[in-house]
Amino acid sequence: MALASKTGVHPSTDQLARMLEALSLASQPPERPGRLTELVQPSGFEALAGITPAASDRPSSMRRHSAPAPGAAGPRLVTSAPSQPQPAPAGTHRHSGDERRQAAEALRREKALSAARSKAEKRIQAAERELAHAREAFGRAERALEEARGAVEEAERKLATARADRVLSSPHV
Repeated sequence: MALASKTGVHPSTDQLARMLEALSLASQPPERPGRLTELVQPSGFEALAGITPAASDRPSSMRRHSAPAPGAAGPRLVTSAPSQPQPAPAGTHRHSGDERRQAAEALRREKALSAARSKAEKRIQAAERELAHAREAFGRAERALEEARGAVEEAERKLATARADRVLSSPHV
């Protein structure tokens, strides 16, 4: 839609959806492969998609058993406004090949960006898990360091006490 807007064409999402549905149901592509320059409309019974019959003025009992009165209109079909094709602005057909390539390139870039975003999200989640594990290990290491410092201090006190006892028990004192 962004490429279409750049060229002054503003198809509605309903028109694009109907066009994609028409293309998926078509036995042959309406144009050579590439970018479409006009809205494609369904043919055959697919063209009736989105059309609802209008209510009749006659009672239902008369509708089933009687033929229409001479000169009376037959069943009417009512279409919703968004499903009506919009004429393409003048001059939009000149660059159809370029527009098709640009639309295909934009779609390719959008898919590549989506894939890159998904990959980046997975990498972020993995890095967050790794960080959490590293923080846990760091906490355990800090606690072990504090225990080791306490053990060194206790050993130094015992050594000082033992040296003091040795000095006191020495015959020279």
